Amino acid sequence: MKIPRLCYSTSTRHHRAVCYSTTSPDGPRGAQRRVAVEAIAEYIEAARKSKKEGAFAYVAAALVYAQFLGDDVTAIFYCTRALHRDVSCVRAYVVRAECFFRSGDYARALSDMGRACLLYT
Repeated sequence: MKIPRLCYSTSTRHHRAVCYSTTSPDGPRGAQRRVAVEAIAEYIEAARKSKKEGAFAYVAAALVYAQFLGDDVTAIFYCTRALHRDVSCVRAYVVRAECFFRSGDYARALSDMGRACLLYT
């Protein structure tokens, strides 16, 4: 599904990325993979254009990598970039902790989850 590029604002890029990441039910191959890659491109572009909301866009890209593509290493990378933008981004710590946990790095997962809990309270 191709969504027309009518506007290049950050919020429009985010909404298009959400549409891309939720439109294809046919599994990790084929159309869903293409749609996930398009969503990631939109999130990364939104992060580059917005200093204020960049952390959120990086976390959203990380979620697409982790959940749709199964690429935890790249998801960790984008969560780390989000934390460079905003060290108080709880969602970045949680997503990164989940990825560390799935990769077997339990010490780092526990550390990130602890930070997330401290920031959330």
